[in-house]
Amino acid sequence: MPDRRTTEITLFSGTYTASSNSEWKHVEYFTEGQLLISVTAFTGNTLDLNLQVSDENDADAQAYNHPSVSVTQITGTGNVMYPVTNIGKYMRAAATLDVTTLTMTVKLVCKN
Repeated sequence: MPDRRTTEITLFSGTYTASSNSEWKHVEYFTEGQLLISVTAFTGNTLDLNLQVSDENDADAQAYNHPSVSVTQITGTGNVMYPVTNIGKYMRAAATLDVTTLTMTVKLVCKN
């Protein structure tokens, strides 16, 4: 059986009060993964999160929302997981917040 190692990539970790993007992560050597979202503190209305892909990793890079991962309307604490396939060259998470404060961790666990 072939060895399928996993790599854990943290996209967000901490407390947030405004919408933001994570840094671009180089992921072209992976074939699939799981997006793990853990919200541990939540004050406000909603969190929407998109996983974005690009061929470049600079701040001005053209970003496209990944067609299979669009997390909408998280309204409280908890954990969610989404499968990710067709991984591109670079990925980042883009969080749109309508909250006062939000403490979350967003990780991408990839398989090669």
